[in-house]
Amino acid sequence: MTIFGKIQTHANRMPDILTSLKGCRGNAGLFFLVAVISTALLCIGWGKKDRTTEDLMKIVAAGGGLVLDASGKEVTDLIKIAAICDNEHRTLHLKNVDAFETMDLIKIAAVGDGHVVFEF
Repeated sequence: MTIFGKIQTHANRMPDILTSLKGCRGNAGLFFLVAVISTALLCIGWGKKDRTTEDLMKIVAAGGGLVLDASGKEVTDLIKIAAICDNEHRTLHLKNVDAFETMDLIKIAAVGDGHVVFEF
């Protein structure tokens, strides 16, 4: 859903929220309304964030496994991530690898040494 779609969804719900606030005393209704609007605006800003290779390597070093969309990633970066997954005994699950050459996937798999899963 686009940002405009999210805004429209929240705008469509506003009459229901205002109706439910009629029974509130004092500033409680106003506080609730401000909280709802603030939360909606924060949620609109959430989304996919591109992480650097170094960030992903830090996540693995901290103990996390990864599921990554490999499309658009450089083979050298994936090799670096696969190497640290092997060293830390973590799993690297790569999605959307159809566009990669077989030899590149073999290099990533070899460095990962059993810790890399490819999803075609």
